[in-house]
Amino acid sequence: DAEMAERSAERVSLENDLHQALAKNQLELFYQPKTDNSGKRLLGAEALLRWRHPEIGLVSPADFIPIAEETGLIIQIGRWVLREACLQLAAWRGQGHDIAGVSVNVSARQFADRSFVSTVRTIITEVGIDPGRVDLELTESIMTGDVEVALETLQGLKDIGVTLSIDGHTGLAQSSPDNPNGVSSTLVGLGAPIVASQSADFSGVIPVQSITINDALRGNGNGVLDLG
Repeated sequence: DAEMAERSAERVSLENDLHQALAKNQLELFYQPKTDNSGKRLLGAEALLRWRHPEIGLVSPADFIPIAEETGLIIQIGRWVLREACLQLAAWRGQGHDIAGVSVNVSARQFADRSFVSTVRTIITEVGIDPGRVDLELTESIMTGDVEVALETLQGLKDIGVTLSIDGHTGLAQSSPDNPNGVSSTLVGLGAPIVASQSADFSGVIPVQSITINDALRGNGNGVLDLG
């Protein structure tokens, strides 16, 4: 019907625009602070990808990440996200801010890419950052494909020294320590995947340019947020 045709046309248009988004510097990272139980000590930051479309404005990841997955653009976009997040953490720490690390979401399509481990290693080496300060947030679906390849990738990431977390409460987080290859990477349940949990309301995240987070960091060098 007409409504379905309109939705299909909108998707095709969005897909065409997404192909140009990275080259035209339309992608942005926002950083959601991770704090201790008191909510006042800044422990780290989670990098959240947003697309600032020149006509639509901020596009929810729920609208464009599936397209990026289906087209394979997520490989190139994911590489950019990881590099930018590592560069930002290095910049913060270079300015004397005691931010322990940065978290980056990794899609199943990225994880399945055979060059993923070497990409992670190259970026961390080029940026010159401690791999232990990089937390890769995976989804449980990484184990739905070739399990042997997945375990090999997990072992490769473990060898690099990055921290691995898992979205969801079941599956990999429980089973991976007992796998036959002995992969013992740090896997922690984090709740629902970001694509499902993020909406068009961006009030809960803070852009790196935000004076709020920068002022909090400048207030003292130990990453304590002044929430008063």
